[in-house]
Order: sequence, then C-alpha cells, then structure tokens
Amino acid sequence: VSRLLYGKRIKFFRTPGNVGDDLIDVATRNFFNETATEVCTSWDNAELWVHCGGGSLGTLYAQYMTERVQEFYEAQRRGIQCVILPQSLTGGSIEPPPGTIVFARERMSQANLPGSILVPDMALSFGIDRSVIPSPKFGTGTFLRNDPEVIQIDRPNQGDPAALCSNWQEYFLLAASYEHIITNRLHFAVGALMAGRRTT
Repeated sequence: VSRLLYGKRIKFFRTPGNVGDDLIDVATRNFFNETATEVCTSWDNAELWVHCGGGSLGTLYAQYMTERVQEFYEAQRRGIQCVILPQSLTGGSIEPPPGTIVFARERMSQANLPGSILVPDMALSFGIDRSVIPSPKFGTGTFLRNDPEVIQIDRPNQGDPAALCSNWQEYFLLAASYEHIITNRLHFAVGALMAGRRTT
C-alpha cells in the first residue's frame, strides 16, 4: 500500500461510520502524511481514486452503494485508476472498474474479492506512544456489538462500545481502561491491542 500511494495525489472517498471507522480514518490520514500522499479536493488533480478501508463494501450498507458506484463511474470516465484500501465484503458483491487494486483485510473477503491482496487493517498503521496511556482501572470488560452485523453471544454484555463512545479517543481509552477486553468489535479489539491489553 505504501509503495502504491507514496507521493501520489489522490481523490479520497470515505463512507460514514461509527467511532471505530473514525479510528480507521485517523490512522489513514496519518498514513497519508507518512507516505507524502496528497488528498485532493478536485478530480482534476488526482492521479488515483482511493476508497477508504473498513467494512462497508457489499450490500449490507446499501446507503453507500449508490455514491460508490457514481464515484467508480467518474474515475473510469476520467481514466483514473481505483484503489480500495483494506476492506471487508459485507454481503453481496461489488464490480469495480477494470484494473482496480483491491486490498482485503481478512481471508473471507479476500476469497470473495477475486484478485484482491490480503493486508492488515488500516487502523494498525496508527502509532501510539504507550507511555502516555493510563494504567488500567478494571479487570475484565465484555463489550459486544449490537448492530446489523451482530452475532448473538451468550455472556453478560456491558454494552456496544461503538454506542457508548462519542469519538475515537473515548473508544480507545475505554479499551485501555481494562486489563482484559472481550469483544466482537474489531476496532475496539485493535484499540485494546494498541494499548497493550489482553484481548479476546
């Protein structure tokens, strides 16, 4: 990903999301800075069209599909290559323009996105100075998701962390405040790992 984007001017497409997606976005912007990638506001200056990382590909989040297809069409019309940063396919399929470089963040999506390249989630590119992270205050915390991707797990739940937090900083600090985090929220788990916490 670094070699592909280094020094390029890009048109960046980000789908809305929760505080976990905000963590991805902060990490991605940091990654752009480190790779001298310039985000353009105009199509006219762009060398690449770049779709954000996350879990918004597919049909589960249909509200983003129309805009993505419109952006695909405009990139293709202008002869601009498309790049999809590490994503998960959440239902259905996608048909990006020919030559699109697709990065998948886990093996199931890689298997369902022909030609995709398996790479880590973008949130993992966000460097954290662990020396400034507060010590944990609590033992084990169980925080399970409650949204369209929910999987029922039979154990006490302290709440969906994406609903409990209003920004990515709160999200990260909630994860860091426990010695052990049990969760099925990917980016809550990433935050816990970044803080050096035991994570299940």
